[in-house]
Amino acid sequence: MSKTILNFNLDEVKNLVTGLSIDAEIFLVGDQGVYLMCFDQPAEKRKIVYAKGINPAKDDDWWEEKRAVYGGDDGGDTIATVRELACMTGFTTGKLLKVYLTPTTIETKIGS
Repeated sequence: MSKTILNFNLDEVKNLVTGLSIDAEIFLVGDQGVYLMCFDQPAEKRKIVYAKGINPAKDDDWWEEKRAVYGGDDGGDTIATVRELACMTGFTTGKLLKVYLTPTTIETKIGS
């Protein structure tokens, strides 16, 4: 089964979860790019963290990359709670949050 790997800057992810409830859910969203966000934040103050290479403000080929990873439709999936992320080995020292996608699974790991 084919596996896609998305990389997110872990410092930006830590900033995203700061101040959230430990039970808040973090979503992987595909629409204008591919990013992480939390609906517990008010819409006007909502932080998002783009996957490396799929940010419309920085990457010229973001649309092609988004379609390759997430398809042409918009959507979102829960990847973890704040507690689950904070308890991952390497959360305090790692450099990347890696999200592994297959057509039927989502897995998260901390990487360098």
